[in-house]
Amino acid sequence: MGILRGIFWITATIATGGLVLALLPDDWDGVDFNDGGDDD
Repeated sequence: MGILRGIFWITATIATGGLVLALLPDDWDGVDFNDGGDDD
């Protein structure tokens, strides 16, 4: 039973990580704190 639980947690972690990556913006240039330091 412990092996199945481990596989479940690994799968859940991978799925969650993929979901977080999908929610992140693809173009970081549009993020306010990452504009190259040009504050004109």
